[in-house]
Amino acid sequence: MSHTSEVKNININKTHENALKRAAEKVGGQFLGWGEHKLYSSKETGFGIKLKNWRYPIVINGTTIKMDNYNGSWGKQSELDGFNTRLRTEIAAEAYRKQGHVVTERVISDTKIELFVNVGE
Repeated sequence: MSHTSEVKNININKTHENALKRAAEKVGGQFLGWGEHKLYSSKETGFGIKLKNWRYPIVINGTTIKMDNYNGSWGKQSELDGFNTRLRTEIAAEAYRKQGHVVTERVISDTKIELFVNVGE
């Protein structure tokens, strides 16, 4: 049996570190870890992710993403959207795997990924 799940809001915390690493890697970014990260006009504390082609990292803490992309000149919104989709997918897949389910996926676009969960009988 398979079903599709969509998560709207995620409260990111330190238990999501592996999902953040996988999401960053899968979109060609770099996971910078937890700490203080320099943006253009501020320093922010949280998980830092350096997205491909972004001048400054994004910083995630709780449900907040801090970033400086200078209206797209320092980083494209579409790359952030793709990362957010990938992160939601990784968090959901991790939760299903912890329950002992087999998870596969099909990438439709940067912002749409289908998860297939094989729920044992």
